Amino acid sequence: MSIPADAVTRMVLTNDGSTTQLLSALLGVPLRVRVLDQRGLPSSQVRPRAAVKALVAGEGDAPLVVRKSQLVRPDGRAISVNTVIMTSSHLVARSIVDGGGTPLGRVLQGAVEQRRVITETGCRMSEWGGVGRPSVYRSYLVFAGGRPFLHVEEQFHPAIVTPIRDLPLLEEDPRPWPTKKRPAHPRRGPAMQTYISDTLVSLPQPTPARKPAE
Repeated sequence: MSIPADAVTRMVLTNDGSTTQLLSALLGVPLRVRVLDQRGLPSSQVRPRAAVKALVAGEGDAPLVVRKSQLVRPDGRAISVNTVIMTSSHLVARSIVDGGGTPLGRVLQGAVEQRRVITETGCRMSEWGGVGRPSVYRSYLVFAGGRPFLHVEEQFHPAIVTPIRDLPLLEEDPRPWPTKKRPAHPRRGPAMQTYISDTLVSLPQPTPARKPAE
């Protein structure tokens, strides 16, 4: 089956259910989570600030848990990089922390009545295999009982979710915890239009983007 690349991108960006289940169905392979980092931090040290303001009521400092992970194929190749910020006081947050390599959607499924509200979509330079490429991302809040308790950002490999013309390209990549200031990813890869086309993405085996010549 072939689906236009821009249609795949729009499906992923507007999906209000499990990203893991959607991508697994599109690719035809089971996906798992590889946790890269997980830590507790005071809210004053967490970025982006818009996410913190949505999760923390009032002006005081509050404990948050930040998890950075990858969604990977059975062979270990990453198809997305994800950052989850959660209020440590919520019972479901403990299930996510203890869940380790369990995808977020599976932890949430049946655990709580919840809804997702997309807060941002766009395109950002990101490194894949050491090469800077424009990559689609989206952010959303997960609500339970009328209050948000999770903020999720998902950034997708450009061979799976292709950048489209109407997504803004941002240079900054805000980190969930302080790091040394560094320049934005250099545009070492091919120009953005390399990934923007009216071609078809063949599923379940999409064609990977070609590595630029030295």
